[in-house]
Amino acid sequence: MDIKPYIDQFEQIADLPRDQQFVLLEQARDLAFAEKKLPAFDTVELIIRILTCSSLVGISYLFFGYSLAIFAVVFIVALLISRVLITELADRLMADGLNKVLAKQDPH
Repeated sequence: MDIKPYIDQFEQIADLPRDQQFVLLEQARDLAFAEKKLPAFDTVELIIRILTCSSLVGISYLFFGYSLAIFAVVFIVALLISRVLITELADRLMADGLNKVLAKQDPH
């Protein structure tokens, strides 16, 4: 999982230098994914995409029958929805990991 997009995203560490943010975010990523015992996040992304696309395409088939135009539109919408789900999941995992890393560093 690439952590570069998370630089300057979290207000807790936004005032720190970028290299220090990078180190904290790496620790947060490692902590979040190790604790959740998720398989490789790429596998989770693939599963989410497959489930979302197959579910929405199947539902559209039940309602609209076989139409190539509707299939294409539903498939694109399903990909967009899966992208949002994946992004939200990654953001939450990183936020949880970062909060735990910062809690470990704060002696109070």
